[in-house]
Amino acid sequence: AVRGQVECVAMVTKRMTPFEIEGKTVHQVGMPFNYGWRFPEGAADASANYLTNAIGCPNTFCPEYKAFMVNVSKA
Repeated sequence: AVRGQVECVAMVTKRMTPFEIEGKTVHQVGMPFNYGWRFPEGAADASANYLTNAIGCPNTFCPEYKAFMVNVSKA
């Protein structure tokens, strides 16, 4: 990836259900983006913050690091 990569274990759950955008089914991936460098033990660089843009809205100064595209592959 342009900004790097993070390897993690996936857990499929009904809590994050697919949704539709313009008739296309879209799946959502959730990943911690706070404190990923602190825990669990040995999980250095396991934060989604390492993959996000360092930009934000010029009017509200709200950062744009809560949504981005990912590739998911089976280990």
